[in-house]
This record gives sequence, structure tokens and C-alpha cells, in this order.
Amino acid sequence: MLGRTEGLYPDENSVEQALHDLILSHKGLSYIFTSSQNLDRLVSIYRAARHSGKTLVIDLYTAFVLDKLSIISPIILSLTGKASGCCTLTTTHRNWRM
Repeated sequence: MLGRTEGLYPDENSVEQALHDLILSHKGLSYIFTSSQNLDRLVSIYRAARHSGKTLVIDLYTAFVLDKLSIISPIILSLTGKASGCCTLTTTHRNWRM
């Protein structure tokens, strides 16, 4: 059977709270690596960053995935910064503010 055994966090809300606490415990930048296709995790990271007063910086591929999925969900529209202005898209050649 595929899957994982229960980990440290029973649900995504617990992950979000742990990320929030971790972000607040660092004075500088916080680096979080996750799959761009794990939407629940991206939303948790976004919310943790927002509640911590931090700006979420995403790569071009993640922006592409979120943009394509924003058609089906208003939460993703907000996550991409089109409504909230809190995400920054960064590439190696140019920087765009979403």
C-alpha cells in the first residue's frame, strides 16, 4: 500500500501553525522547499508567511502552476497575489511583482 505513516503533524492546520512559529523564530529569510504541485502545502506556507508579516517568494514554475489552477479556485487567485499583492515571482533574469 502506498502512503505515509502518521508524522509529527496530524493535519495541514498543524503544519501551517508549525511553519508560522518557525518563520517567526527567524529574524531573516526563511527557506521552505516543497513541491509546486502540493497545493495544500503551498496554501499553508502562504498563510504562515502572511500571518508572520513576510512576503512569499515563488519561482516561475510555481507561479505557472498557480496561475493555471487559479481558474478553478478563488483561494489560489488570492495566493498568486493578484488579489492580495503578497507574493513575489523571482527568476534569474528579471523580477516581477505579482
